[in-house]
Amino acid sequence: MASASSFLEEEISCPVCSEIFRDPVVLRCSHSLCKACLQKYWEQKGSRKKLRTVPAPLQEKLKAFNEVKLICDQTAEHIKSQAQHTERQIKMEFEKLQQFLKDEEAARITALREEEEQRKLQRCEETVSFRYHCQLYSEWRRTNQKVRLLIPDAKGVHSTQHSLLSTKLMKKTADETIV
Repeated sequence: MASASSFLEEEISCPVCSEIFRDPVVLRCSHSLCKACLQKYWEQKGSRKKLRTVPAPLQEKLKAFNEVKLICDQTAEHIKSQAQHTERQIKMEFEKLQQFLKDEEAARITALREEEEQRKLQRCEETVSFRYHCQLYSEWRRTNQKVRLLIPDAKGVHSTQHSLLSTKLMKKTADETIV
């Protein structure tokens, strides 16, 4: 507790006269003094020149600060420039990727449409072929029935003639439909 009170006394005491502030004055450097002590100091020194010469080291520090600030500003500008360049590159790569995907999509859609057309054509050909074979079979059955009506009693002859007639009829029908 004693250290806390001594710290408080130090904070509210003038460093020149060591008494509690009566009329405190805060300097630019953040030091606090009694107004009477400050005026006494100026009277002893004869003028305020001493106080005005103190900023010389501050001006040197300000100059150094400005140099460092300039370097920091240049570095920040360089980083900003690099970030913008990187952002442009990323956007360009992204646009290239989008274009690639669009081209790939278009190519696949085209391939699917071509495949669909080929399948339609193939189904159409298969349908035509199936109909042709159905007609051929129907024609063969009608011819076979006609042959049976013409030769009802000749069983042995019937099967031999039937085979010959069926073969000839199928060849004839096939030749007619092909031409």
